[in-house]
Amino acid sequence: IAAAQAAGAANPASPEANGALGAIFHAYGWLEQAKVCYRRAAILEPAAFRWGYCLGRVLVETGERDEGLDLVRRAAALRDDYVPAALFLGEQAFQDENLDEARRWIGLASKLSPRSPHVLVALGQMAFKEGKTEEAIRRYGEAIDLAPRFGRACYGLALAYRAACDLESSARYLERHSS
Repeated sequence: IAAAQAAGAANPASPEANGALGAIFHAYGWLEQAKVCYRRAAILEPAAFRWGYCLGRVLVETGERDEGLDLVRRAAALRDDYVPAALFLGEQAFQDENLDEARRWIGLASKLSPRSPHVLVALGQMAFKEGKTEEAIRRYGEAIDLAPRFGRACYGLALAYRAACDLESSARYLERHSS
């Protein structure tokens, strides 16, 4: 942290130095400090995808959800091939129960990275929410094939098996989720 702070102090007009310090603060959960650094980097380099995206993520985490989602959407418009942005926007829309928007963003993430365990879990969640239990089981299972200890996938699969009245399989994946 000290080296990044020194680099930021030595180069206060550098979006790179400010953004790097913001990333360190973000990683350590020092969100207010990260917000200041990312905002400064975004002011210094307004056309850069990464600073708007990172600032947006921190804003959502600190409760400034509307502004944060707006920044992530603008960043995603600059770089529509960035899977984490599409997936994040899809998951946020899913939480808001805006299933059309969730489907659009998660669909984009799936098109870009069809074998990502995170994308497969999001597809499983969508299918489960829509009452497509067999599809949910398949998607969660695919995620677990790629990442056997992925807790969200194990838990989702346990719920889907329970909905399908397969209590033995449900218990097995719930145990895997808990371990």
